[in-house]
Amino acid sequence: MSSPSLQFAETFHQRLLSHPLAQSYLAKALMKFYTDVESTGASSEFYDKFTIRHHIGVILKSMWANPIHQQAIVEESRSGHQFERFVNMLMNDTTFLLDESLESLKRVHDVQEAMDSKEWRLQSQEVQQSRQRQLSNDERQCRSYLTLASQTVDMLHYLSRKITEPFLRPELVDRLAATSTSTNYVAPNAMTSKSRIRRRTNGNPSDFSTTNCLNLDSDASSKVSFAR
Repeated sequence: MSSPSLQFAETFHQRLLSHPLAQSYLAKALMKFYTDVESTGASSEFYDKFTIRHHIGVILKSMWANPIHQQAIVEESRSGHQFERFVNMLMNDTTFLLDESLESLKRVHDVQEAMDSKEWRLQSQEVQQSRQRQLSNDERQCRSYLTLASQTVDMLHYLSRKITEPFLRPELVDRLAATSTSTNYVAPNAMTSKSRIRRRTNGNPSDFSTTNCLNLDSDASSKVSFAR
């Protein structure tokens, strides 16, 4: 049975998208909000911006499936600098998130390898517990970063299939190539870690979240191939 709250949200969402003001201005406003949220003034702004941008991404993808809103996004890409700023932020986020996810994966791998060594049993219980807490934190961070990175790469992917001219501008071409290079660097390293983790766990279900992060990474790499 569907939740009444979800039914209400769906109805509200459709009514909002069908409003004439939304059809004219919502796409531009969301792209501006995406870039403006880079700095909020709050002490937690660095992490807040990714949460906010995730929700903006969800809305934009639903708008892309609507012909009227898709055309509004296309028109915005032709008429001003807001789209260019928006794409620049997408590329910044993709590069950062993939780089951070790789660092998290390295730390996860190092601790998992250490737990299998004889030296691990010689460490105090306090040290072991501290490293296990860090392992759990890195696994959560990796999953979060890769989920967000997969979304940003997906946005670049579907936008570039319909909108080409802005991505060919000199100021964006080099940035896009750098983003693609970063993604293609992360994937082979992630797959190497994936192989090692699977050998260590022998398919243990408890490692599912880490393996899922690596699958997201491989998926992101395949989607960004449009830039090559």
